[in-house]
Amino acid sequence: MTFTSAELAAGFGVGPCTVFPNRNLVTSGDQSISLEPKIMEVCCLLAAHGGNVVLRDELIDQVWGVKFGSDESLTRAIYLLRKALTQSSGADVAIETVSKKGYRFAVPVVPIDQPTAIRASIINEARPSVAMLAFVDMSASADQGHFSDGVAEEIINALVPLKGIRVAGRTSSFSFKGANKSISEIGSALGVDHILEGSVRRQGDQLRITAQLIDARSDTHIWSHNYHGSVDAVFDLQDEIARSVCEELKVIFHIDDDRSRLAPALTNIREAYDLFLQGRALRARIFGAGVLQLAEDFFKRAIALDPEFAEAWAELGYAYAQIAGYVQAKGRRAVLAQSFAAAQKAIDLKPDYGLAWMVQSWTPLTEGDIAESVRLAGKACRFDPNNPDILIRRGYYLLIIGRVRDALPLLRQAVELDPIQGRNHMVLSLALLADGDVAEADHHAELSIGLQYHVASMPGQLAAQAAGNTELAVERAMQAARTSAASAVASELSTPEIWKMVVTIICSGTDEQRAGLVAQMSAMVTDPARRSEMAYMLVLAGCGIAPAFFEAFGDRAEPGNHLILSALWGPFPPHNKLRKHPEFMAFAERIGLKAAWDIYGFPDCWEGSDDTNCQFMPGVANQASPIGPDRKF
Repeated sequence: MTFTSAELAAGFGVGPCTVFPNRNLVTSGDQSISLEPKIMEVCCLLAAHGGNVVLRDELIDQVWGVKFGSDESLTRAIYLLRKALTQSSGADVAIETVSKKGYRFAVPVVPIDQPTAIRASIINEARPSVAMLAFVDMSASADQGHFSDGVAEEIINALVPLKGIRVAGRTSSFSFKGANKSISEIGSALGVDHILEGSVRRQGDQLRITAQLIDARSDTHIWSHNYHGSVDAVFDLQDEIARSVCEELKVIFHIDDDRSRLAPALTNIREAYDLFLQGRALRARIFGAGVLQLAEDFFKRAIALDPEFAEAWAELGYAYAQIAGYVQAKGRRAVLAQSFAAAQKAIDLKPDYGLAWMVQSWTPLTEGDIAESVRLAGKACRFDPNNPDILIRRGYYLLIIGRVRDALPLLRQAVELDPIQGRNHMVLSLALLADGDVAEADHHAELSIGLQYHVASMPGQLAAQAAGNTELAVERAMQAARTSAASAVASELSTPEIWKMVVTIICSGTDEQRAGLVAQMSAMVTDPARRSEMAYMLVLAGCGIAPAFFEAFGDRAEPGNHLILSALWGPFPPHNKLRKHPEFMAFAERIGLKAAWDIYGFPDCWEGSDDTNCQFMPGVANQASPIGPDRKF
């Protein structure tokens, strides 16, 4: 028996599991597993065909398209789908491979009762939700993409503080720009029940903006409107659109909000705003030769036109912080100092601007004051509690000081708000590893890698090691080497053959082999600055050679290597050897961990155990205290 998309939209049973396409969830009893959007599409296509075979080519073409699909993508998707169905139910949910043809469900597919499903969805959904898609540039010259994105982004920023509603993050919402996806498919991927889309037509100084609100579950239009005005009045138009949408949502969701203005006017100078939008679009991309430096130039030009433009100052600081962290260049600390100063300008102009406080939080971490980074990120979170960029940053700092249980709710919230941002899944994966949850950590590492956030190969490798899958661990480590920097360690490691030998020793070698590898690398790399680079630190930590790790790390984190601290708190060897070493406490005091523990509590992994040789305070397990929302902020 086959089914239509409408019949499956509310959910369907597959053997012992229940699948909810619009929430990207597979459940069984009290267990639930999240699926990445492409995996859910494969699941739904198989379900739509009942027990009939779906050809491999058909699955590839419908899910990825001819341009981006491949046998490897489908094989990976089937593997992850089988894994998720089995993990959620504890039983083998059969997806049968039909040789030389395709796949089929070998268990019954049963659509669930739609009214019951909708009621359950309403009960389970804590808040109604909406996603703002990137507006389409309808200008004759088609060169105003940055402007149409800017209009949409400011409306997102206006909607986020609205009480009682969840707004999908910019990165996830804008990831569908130019994609040939239906509204229901986008709503399902983002886990939202409403979509706001529109277009911007700019002709000279005149604007025509069209916006429409759509029910993502039924793909029906709820409301639409056209707006006309001049470029000089763009903030008034943004406010008018945001207000119109809010009025509709308030009626639909019974929301109260009495703010006098929703979309603030960022600047009165049109050219400065245009430059700001171009810079922000580039800064959000992060990766690409010269992208961040070009964004920096746009922000500087915007500020030259309007020195009171707080948002441009904050974004300039953000760009500097990303240059320091992502661009391989000397003088990273000096760049971070510029980032801090630019963010301070934004704070002076707009003291309650959460993003500026978050940008400032980068710098103290690399000055040996990790506690101050936690404090600044907490302050940013108070001003802007629904910004996934801020949530992920605060959660990350708590993770690197070992306060994993305090970090996890923040990281999960960031993933919920911005589910197609690979960075969010990557940091959550690291926290789950520290919490000992290998299966879920591996799941989020896979999601992050699938979203092309290649740094996630690090938690992916660690999760595979913890699960005893050496072959997969080596494969993921090799992915990292291909995308970043074996050559940043030493030119001798830049060939795939040598790097594979190195990571094989890390993942499955004996203690003697690991010690020998570290000795060889130490002889090859004599420059202390190069030893503090992330790739070298990963080798030292992966080999569990504590003294060499402590020496190479130095007396404070570098802008590009503090991620390695997140690997210290899990229960898995060889990384847990580092914190058990007698010299660990001196290292912790030197880089600022001890000062952070004095304020925010000792690492969770020490509670109720003699996990480390704590020289500071007897009974350390009793010293960890939970962090409330305003603790020490």
